[in-house]
Amino acid sequence: MDQGELRRSCVPFGWDSCDWGGVFRDGVGVWISGFTHRIGRCSLLLAELWAIRDGFRHAWELGFRKIVLETDNKETANICNGSSKTLAGSILVSAIHELRRRSWEVRVIHVSRERNEVADRLASLGREQTLEGEVLAAPPSALVDMVDLE
Repeated sequence: MDQGELRRSCVPFGWDSCDWGGVFRDGVGVWISGFTHRIGRCSLLLAELWAIRDGFRHAWELGFRKIVLETDNKETANICNGSSKTLAGSILVSAIHELRRRSWEVRVIHVSRERNEVADRLASLGREQTLEGEVLAAPPSALVDMVDLE
């Protein structure tokens, strides 16, 4: 099922707290879905990679087959694109590469932090979540204006 282009961005919040959020948008930027999650403590890079893994899984489950993943972490983009050996062979990176090999079109691009503000705010909401996380059908009220501007 081709839903057009899905735009997703993610960013973790903090070094100690492994919290992340992501937003799925259509090709013109309209909110489709969002998510927040928390697993405890880890590094910024690992939080970013967990967010990407969860984002890929969520996108697949929603039936999207063409996505552009936006991240404001250049090293993470490089890892996902196979141009970095950082954490090569780790279970998490292997899972990301396995998800990318499915029958769909995936581009991973690096964007400025300013283009990732909604995901940054969603990540901060992850701090308030349980370990299971939350899928959001609509943007939280505190983010509605920001979603429209980004």
